[in-house]
Amino acid sequence: MWRQWLTHKEMRMKSIAEVTAIHLSDKERLNDSIEDRCQEMLLWLDNIKSDSFMERIDAKHKEYWRDRAMQGIAFKGLSAVIDRLFDSGLYEEAYELCNAVNESTTAFLKTTLKGLACLIKIGELSKAECLLETAMTVHRDAPAVYNYGFSIYMASNKFDDAVRVLEKAFALGLESDQLYKNMSRAEECRNNYSQALFYMMKVSHSGLNRHAEKRIEFLEGKVSACEKEWVDK
Repeated sequence: MWRQWLTHKEMRMKSIAEVTAIHLSDKERLNDSIEDRCQEMLLWLDNIKSDSFMERIDAKHKEYWRDRAMQGIAFKGLSAVIDRLFDSGLYEEAYELCNAVNESTTAFLKTTLKGLACLIKIGELSKAECLLETAMTVHRDAPAVYNYGFSIYMASNKFDDAVRVLEKAFALGLESDQLYKNMSRAEECRNNYSQALFYMMKVSHSGLNRHAEKRIEFLEGKVSACEKEWVDK
């Protein structure tokens, strides 16, 4: 049945951290009559119609995953715990832990990037900004942190802040094609076409694809138009 749904192009699926089904195990009810089973299901049906009951179920579900996550501390470390919290949809708890811990390890960098991606995805941009500031201190030499910063501020239409974050990366000597492309996009959004073109021209030959080449052509046209407008004035 699931495969049939997934074959429809208009269908979009995603997982959510909410209880959507209650399973009544057959193994524990082998000796129950059909009438008893039906009566039990009717009882559960009445329960799930109650908002307060579902709120309690949801709280139990979150408590279960919180406990499971905390059990991982002794085996996989704190980064694994935060990963589990993010995966379980407990974004608030995961954010608080992630923002409070200052670990410069590779594992925690991956966890931080995952946290930034999750917060951007659910629209918690203010929390993403706070986590970004922590990440730029703890993982200051990781270009990916600054690229996520670009995504956060661009999503908020804070183009000046997007430029500021990327300028921090360049000041630290960090360079990558993606950083250049992101800076070009941010400068373009500020209508600073000459700077946008400047950064696109810094992209390495291997990083240039047809889309990048079209952007360079577009920006060259914008710069020429601006220069002509200035001359005409």
